[in-house]
Amino acid sequence: MNINLTKETKIVVNGNNIAIAADDSADFNAVILPRDIYEDVKTEIMYSRGNISLVECKIYLNAKYEEKEKHLIKLHNEELLQKENEIAELQLAIEQLKADLTEKENEISDLGVELKNRRRISKERANADRDIHPKKTHDGYMVLSLSQTTDRHQITWDDWEEVPVWKLRLQTPHVASLPYSTVKNNVELEIPEVLEEMGCKYIPGNCKYDDIDSDRTECCAYRKSFFADYKAGYWNIDIVMTDAVVVPEARR
Repeated sequence: MNINLTKETKIVVNGNNIAIAADDSADFNAVILPRDIYEDVKTEIMYSRGNISLVECKIYLNAKYEEKEKHLIKLHNEELLQKENEIAELQLAIEQLKADLTEKENEISDLGVELKNRRRISKERANADRDIHPKKTHDGYMVLSLSQTTDRHQITWDDWEEVPVWKLRLQTPHVASLPYSTVKNNVELEIPEVLEEMGCKYIPGNCKYDDIDSDRTECCAYRKSFFADYKAGYWNIDIVMTDAVVVPEARR
C-alpha cells in the first residue's frame, strides 16, 4: 500500500501515534526509520549513553561504510560485466556480418566469372556462326553499313538548319532472342572500345546534335538505336556520328 508522507500522516499502533520517515510533529510519539539509518542512529545513541566506547563506535561505523563501499563496488562490477557481455555479443554479431559479407562477395565474384564465361562462349559461338575470325579474340561487332544523312540543328529558338551526319550500322554478337535490357547493358560496356578503334569517341546515352560541344573537332557518336534482326538472328545498332569513320577489314 502506498502512503503519502505528509505531516498529517498518522499510524496508530497499540494506541501510539507513529510518524513515518522522521516526521517532526509533536503529535507523534514514535518514528519508523529505514534499517540502515536506524542502525547508525542506534550506534550513536549507545555511544552517547556510554554503552559502547568511541573505538567500538568508529569500528562499527567504518564497517558500515566498508559494507556500503563493497555493495557499490559489487554493483559497479555487475554493470561492467553486463557491458562486457554486451560488447562480446556485438563483436560476435560483427564477425558474423563480416563472414556473411565475405560469402556474398565470393558469390558475386563467382557470378561475375560465370557471366563473363557465358558472354565469351556466346560471342565465340556467334563468331563461328558468322564465320568471323579469329573467333576466340574478335569482339563480334561487324559493320553492316556506313551512310551519310542529316540531322536538325537549332540555330535560334525558331530557326533550324540541317547538318550532315553519318549513320553507322553495327551487327552485335548478341542473339536476337536476348531481351533488350540485357543487350543494352552489354553494349554500353563493349561499344566504346569498338568505336574508338575506328576513331570515334562514344558519348553514353542519347543526346541531340546541339548538346555536342561546338568546338569539338573529333568524331563522336552521340545517338544510337537498337533493333533486333530476327532474320539474321542478331541485335543491330544504328549509331549517329558527327563524321565518317574508317572501317577496318576485320569488321567488314
